[in-house]
Amino acid sequence: MKVNKFRAWQVENKQMIDADSLAFDFYEPLCDQLRDSDEIKFMQYTGLKDKDSFEIYEDDFVSFDVRGGDNGETPVKNQKGVVTISPSGVAFGNWCYEWVGNINLLGNIHNNPELLKVMNYEQRR
Repeated sequence: MKVNKFRAWQVENKQMIDADSLAFDFYEPLCDQLRDSDEIKFMQYTGLKDKDSFEIYEDDFVSFDVRGGDNGETPVKNQKGVVTISPSGVAFGNWCYEWVGNINLLGNIHNNPELLKVMNYEQRR
């Protein structure tokens, strides 16, 4: 069973925190107050870990290898991409999770925005 887990980027403090550490008001959860604000950005855990057992969240930068297809295609080594989560599943750049292996976590778009330029990605948030 996959556990729904989140982390949060505090924009003003430029600090990544475990979303479980967010305080809750007696009447209204902080998450509801900040859901549509620019003060905090939430990222969901994918349920996946990289080759060194680091947890992979959406908006993480990863490098990976693309496995060859069933028809004997040659694997593509050392691809890079931003992790996204959609209703159809987890994607690494333009590749769905099922096609990738040898995943290595490089950083995330908040702590390492310079990687957006290196990888030619436009910041989505």
